[in-house]
Amino acid sequence: MRGLIRIAALCCAFLASDIRAQDDEGVLAHVNGDVVTSTEFTGRYVDYLLRTGLQDQARLRRAMLEQMISDRLLVATARADGIEKTDAYAAHRETARRKLLIDSVLETDVLSNVDVTEADLEEAFVRINTDLEARHLFAHTLEEAAALHERLVDGETFEALAKEVFVDTTLANNGGALGTFTFDELDADFEDAAFSLAIGDISAPVRTVQGFSIIQVTNRFTKPILTESEYARQKEKLRTLLLRRHRAQARSHFIRDRVWRLDAVFHGAFDRLLAQLTGLAIMSEEESASLLMDSLVTFASEGGLKSWMVGDFSERAAFTHPNQRAQVRTSADLSDFITGLVIRDELIERALARATDEAASFQAALESEMDEWILARRKQEFSASIDVPEDSIRAQYERYPAEFTDKRGEPLTYEAAWPRIAEQLHLIYARDRSMEYTAGLRRGAVIAIEEPALLGLTIAGRTFAAPAKHRENEGGTH
Repeated sequence: MRGLIRIAALCCAFLASDIRAQDDEGVLAHVNGDVVTSTEFTGRYVDYLLRTGLQDQARLRRAMLEQMISDRLLVATARADGIEKTDAYAAHRETARRKLLIDSVLETDVLSNVDVTEADLEEAFVRINTDLEARHLFAHTLEEAAALHERLVDGETFEALAKEVFVDTTLANNGGALGTFTFDELDADFEDAAFSLAIGDISAPVRTVQGFSIIQVTNRFTKPILTESEYARQKEKLRTLLLRRHRAQARSHFIRDRVWRLDAVFHGAFDRLLAQLTGLAIMSEEESASLLMDSLVTFASEGGLKSWMVGDFSERAAFTHPNQRAQVRTSADLSDFITGLVIRDELIERALARATDEAASFQAALESEMDEWILARRKQEFSASIDVPEDSIRAQYERYPAEFTDKRGEPLTYEAAWPRIAEQLHLIYARDRSMEYTAGLRRGAVIAIEEPALLGLTIAGRTFAAPAKHRENEGGTH
């Protein structure tokens, strides 16, 4: 369905004249006059292969396309039922619009030149066949990390300093030892630094998503035989993985650099806002209204110094996920949240100045994002309508008692096993109800699958032979 085009594909579409080409060359299925394109299928399918570790197979391609057809029908029915007229739809549409504006600027200004070279692929192939053992010391700021590095150079040990810097008792007591790791298991910047070190060398402070680390590699093992044939088999999968990794790093580095350049200064309202958000202060309506008018932060924008009041912050925060807002517990959390909103707002302004939201490709991408939301919401409705009978839970427990044990393998009582069984059955019943509903939609739909086009796609260097004609479903025969 349109709503499952991956973000990378969506962003690239801003450079094209139309994200939804309707010519048969890129069409894999026709669904009641709509189409499933090769672009959206490939994005979703490759993501699935990477997440599951499965190899590309003809039957998996068919199964994925069938699922996308069912999803397309679910979304179309929800739209016909009037979901677009709801307040929830309008609120999420604005959130999605802002997100896509931000993504469009990042794609153009940051990510468009990100590439994967042959040297990158060769290095990654060596890394996936290498195990490292390392230890590190952590610091929140560069100044703290530099001080730790100087103390190491002067002869102090990881064992002694780890007791000072780590709250985690395991790391504090083992000298910051991380055990064995390999490619794509830790923070990408941390990993890049670690793989560049010889055994025993100590890195300069390395900036990561969490803060700063000083790393020492203590052991390295690379498989002794690495063949060209094995490299060739993994090359395309590595290319896809590395491109995502490089893009994520470029995005992270851009935001990190912009945060530093903001040079944000927080004012008196910051502490009162934090107290309100964390529940430490209960304010009257008058006090809350007054707080909205107080100065919160001053920062360096592209046009010079700029300030936000608490009301400016609240307006922007309304378009973030509730879970993100709920995670604000400390002053550091709140400062990170505010600076993140400032950067988001700047990127949106930059996109609007370019009239990005007026492009046909942008509007199509926005509809795709809303399709995702509609599909998730419809599936939640199926789940919410499920009531698992008590006798079904009891029957499941009595039929498969060996499945319900504790960590030591001891049988659980019915009362202890009840939540697990109820959750399992709820998921099963919701899936079955969704499949039953979708099957009814398919019986009344006009569907045509272009199987030669589906199996003829080149994905990770692989393609499949296909029948000479495509399958068709005219209102019920499938």
